[in-house]
Amino acid sequence: MRGRISTIPVALLACALGAAASVAAERPAVEMPALDSLEKSLPGISIHLEKRQLDLEATVIRQEGDWLELLACTPNSREHESILTVKARPSHIHLALLLLDYQPGSPMRWEQTDDGYIAHPPRGDKLSAFIVYENENGEPTEIPATDWIQHQPTGEAMAGNIWLFTGSTFQRYQEQEIYTADVNGTVLSLVNFGDDLIGRPTDVTDQSDAQRWNSFAERIPEPGTKVTLRLRAYEGDADDAREQIDAQQEAVDEPPAPPDAGHEAPPSDDAE
Repeated sequence: MRGRISTIPVALLACALGAAASVAAERPAVEMPALDSLEKSLPGISIHLEKRQLDLEATVIRQEGDWLELLACTPNSREHESILTVKARPSHIHLALLLLDYQPGSPMRWEQTDDGYIAHPPRGDKLSAFIVYENENGEPTEIPATDWIQHQPTGEAMAGNIWLFTGSTFQRYQEQEIYTADVNGTVLSLVNFGDDLIGRPTDVTDQSDAQRWNSFAERIPEPGTKVTLRLRAYEGDADDAREQIDAQQEAVDEPPAPPDAGHEAPPSDDAE
């Protein structure tokens, strides 16, 4: 199993989820600490309440490779298919988004029926992702995160800088509630794994992506460069963005398939 399990961030997140009424289980109301105090408990995260903006400390880990399935992951998880690693735990990022009044939905999931599978698309509040780094003149530059991601079949940049706060999932492990993305490291996904903290409005999974995404190596600073991964509310036309995303998706004739996230998650309590 990759990653380390800690009950502390999950307990903190569970309190926030209870206060936000985001889960079905009833939890007691919790008085949240002051922002400056809370940020000290959330390393790698800066919360900007007035802008509803979240800044994450990130590091470039690759400029090019065979293909991508994530924009960002946590260290020691999915680096082989990501551009960035972030310092913050996924559950901490989830908590910070709740404090900014973003509401999670759910990752893409598949329901087995007598006739096969029914796909339930990812959902959640809409976000945009940006990367802030120093240009050749040493000046901070903010660009859409999609500018670094190449759609290999067309050679174009990823369409639509729109992401969904899907909120990953919880699992029971040894009588503890575990936030799945903390184990698997899935932070910002380009395809659906089924445990995504933040995903894309698409039905493409890690089993059906057909290696469609790669990076624009010439646009990305060298590995080891420190950057900021910035999240804030999506302000564009969601329908227009979805049309662009669908047009790129149609360039790859690959039917959707169930994601394969479960192999990294902890076993359930009733597993044999």
